Amino acid sequence: MSGANASRRRAIVAWATMAACGLVATACGADAALPNADGAGAGDSAAVDDGGCSWLQAGAGPERTYTSTCASRIDATTAGDLMVDWFFPTADAATASPVVHEGTMYLGDWSGLFYAVDTATGTERWRFQADTNPAVYAGQITASAALGTIGGVDTVYFPSGKTVHALRTDDGTERWSVDIGVGSDTEPTEIEGAPLLVEDLVIIGVDVHNNPGFRAGVVALDAATGEVRWRWDGDAGAEPSGCVDVWGTASADVERRMVFFGTGNCPSAPEVWRPATEAVVAVDLDTGAERWIYQPHEPNNDDLDFASAPNLFSAGGRDLVGIGNKDGDYYALDRTSGALVWRADATEPGLEEPGGNFSTGGFIGAAAVVGDTIVGGTAVGPAPYLHGIATVDGALTWQQAKAQAIYSPPGAVHDVAFIGGTDFTLRGVRTTDGAVVFEHPVDAVIAAGPAVVGDAVYAPIGFKEPGTSAPIANGGVQKLRLPRPGETTTSTTAAPTTTAAPGVTGVDLTNAGGACIGTPCPLPFALKPTPADATPSGTIVVRTTPFSMTVEVAGLGEPAGWLSPGSDAA
Repeated sequence: MSGANASRRRAIVAWATMAACGLVATACGADAALPNADGAGAGDSAAVDDGGCSWLQAGAGPERTYTSTCASRIDATTAGDLMVDWFFPTADAATASPVVHEGTMYLGDWSGLFYAVDTATGTERWRFQADTNPAVYAGQITASAALGTIGGVDTVYFPSGKTVHALRTDDGTERWSVDIGVGSDTEPTEIEGAPLLVEDLVIIGVDVHNNPGFRAGVVALDAATGEVRWRWDGDAGAEPSGCVDVWGTASADVERRMVFFGTGNCPSAPEVWRPATEAVVAVDLDTGAERWIYQPHEPNNDDLDFASAPNLFSAGGRDLVGIGNKDGDYYALDRTSGALVWRADATEPGLEEPGGNFSTGGFIGAAAVVGDTIVGGTAVGPAPYLHGIATVDGALTWQQAKAQAIYSPPGAVHDVAFIGGTDFTLRGVRTTDGAVVFEHPVDAVIAAGPAVVGDAVYAPIGFKEPGTSAPIANGGVQKLRLPRPGETTTSTTAAPTTTAAPGVTGVDLTNAGGACIGTPCPLPFALKPTPADATPSGTIVVRTTPFSMTVEVAGLGEPAGWLSPGSDAA
């Protein structure tokens, strides 16, 4: 359909524009680069930076608060002193948040390589190459790992394609691996969320990309052996519908023996619509039996997944579970009953066309819970893209205009949350009012959350269009840290002198300078190989007063040539 082609062309141009932001970093919201650590020693320096702290799994723990509670000198007044310590390059895009423990960082990339890295020096300790799954939607390893001591052995668990791996942390030797699919190289089964490691279980979500005939849901594995302990089937034994995908990350309340997760959409609605479609689900930690299901939507074709990890927190005397949806709302539910306590309307979904089964916006990355504020970013759709929500009643305490579309969760400590997005910038925002207290430009889109460990921030970098075979050259992890005792920094990133008022505020670009500002410059088409029938060319020009960005392109050819076969966009 011509309308669909026009929408897909707009999507292609949007991605090219994000790439162009690397040419006009100042106009796209990035400030001057941070200083490098000058004369910093290595050796036992990691112990100084980490302070005996760890970030053991996605969100800092099974409650998925994405906030460190360990001792740290980082806060809204010191974040501007962060300096670059090292950059560890990965072989491809890095959309998994790092995990860190006892001087080692662990991370996988889209090529299927999993790395153990010395946090003092940024040098590799060991690597493990996972087998390639040719049917993955995006990359081989897209989600975080989890660390624990099982059977007296320190072990790191991570998914690659449709396989869960358990490796020894000391040398990368594989303890076990389990294929959670049906054993076919062409099946759509995939694990895209991080594992939940709690007690002796590794719990993962199963995504079949809306393909009927393949069973989605949640699987709990024995952490020592990989044996399946229980499964949750959103189709409840009926014919697999493709309407209960779990592509996010689960959370756990160990005291209540409960596991929480979100589910995906149903393109075949209204003919097919399960009770657990587009829902928040709670199951028993020991058996996988359902405790409750909360389903806010009637049957629809708007692609309104619960894609992120649920946050567990307490407010107003109640224990809650909260999670954002692609509809742009954040929901807080009673943890025991699943009853709705409040619902925050942060933004609208990024619908190209209502009923088109494709949304690019709303909450996709998880939020962080920092004190009495929930900090979360929303993806491509209506601005603004960064929100502060009161834990007690869901009131929007602030919304921040500088950040652009966000797919990643924050990593927080004290009163500062670090988050990156599609504008090639890692930011630290004060959680009380959203004021920017730190900015650091990078060379690629940030699609994963940083880990905050002691006085250091470990930020993963790099994304490319799903289905692109060529690796990107700028993926990796940047370590930023505060100056060590006796060390100085010349950072130019300062904390704000005024408090931002609640609500959206403007961005002053009057004195911005750089390539493409005021004068058109060539637009790169480098996110993926150019299709054979396309001869793309384009320009981009940024004007600062008033702000505008104009993109003109020609020669794109047919949209199908740019899109991944079988993807939602195609």
